[in-house]
Amino acid sequence: NTELHAMDSKCPANIRPDSITTTLVLQTTVNRLPFLFETCSRWSINPIIVVVYIAPSNTDDDADQLDEGDEDYWEDTKQTFQEACPNAVFIPHLGKSRTERAMEYPVNKLRNLGLDEVQTSHVLLLDVDFIPSDDLDTRIDEVIITRSKQEVLQHGGRDGAYGGTSLVQKDAIVIPAFERTTLSGKPCKSMQECVLNLDMEDVKTGVKDHDEEKIIVNRYIPGTMDELKDCYALSHNTTTTNNTTT
Repeated sequence: NTELHAMDSKCPANIRPDSITTTLVLQTTVNRLPFLFETCSRWSINPIIVVVYIAPSNTDDDADQLDEGDEDYWEDTKQTFQEACPNAVFIPHLGKSRTERAMEYPVNKLRNLGLDEVQTSHVLLLDVDFIPSDDLDTRIDEVIITRSKQEVLQHGGRDGAYGGTSLVQKDAIVIPAFERTTLSGKPCKSMQECVLNLDMEDVKTGVKDHDEEKIIVNRYIPGTMDELKDCYALSHNTTTTNNTTT
C-alpha cells in the first residue's frame, strides 16, 4: 500500500510493469546460515536481504552451549556467504542476551529490519529453512509483470505507470510449501545433519505405469515441478531400495 503510506515506506510507488522486481527477505540464526548455499543457487538474479541474529558471547547459566561463539563464527564466515550470494545484503543483529535467543527470539523485529531495506516493487518474506524452487525469483516477476501489463491495458495508468493494481485488483500469488522428510523417514537429529541432507540425492527404483520400473534420481529438495512430482509419486507408491520394500 505504498500509495497510502508513501511517506513511511522506502518501497517505490507507481511502478511501471517493466520495473517490477521481487526481493527475498530472510531471517536466520547463525547455525542455519549454511541453508543459504542452496537458496542462493536457486534465487540467483533478484536481491536477497538476510538478517542474521547473533547471540552475544557472554555466558549465562541458561546459555545454550551449541550457540557459543556466534560473533566469532560470523566474522570468520561472512565473506564465504557473501561470495556464495553476491546478490545478497547481510544485516547482522546482535541479540540482547543468550536467554533471549532461547526464550524470546525476536522474529518479527528481524523481519521488519529486513523489510526496511527493501527497495524493489515486491517482496517475499521467508525463514531461511524454506528453500525456494529453481528460478523462483524470475518466475514471480514474470507472473506479476504479465498481470500488471494486463491491468494497464484494461484500466490505463497515469503516464503509463503501474495502474493502481495493488488497490483495484486484489490478486494473490500462492507459493505452496512442502515439508521434506529425510531419506530414512526420520527427523534430522541435528542442524548439521539437516544441512548435509541438502547435498544428497534421492535415488529410488519406483514401480509405476503397469509394473514398469523407473529409476529416479532427484535432489533432496526438489527444484522443479517434475522433480516434485517424482518425489510425491515415490512417496505414495511401492518402492524398492536395497532389497527392502517400504
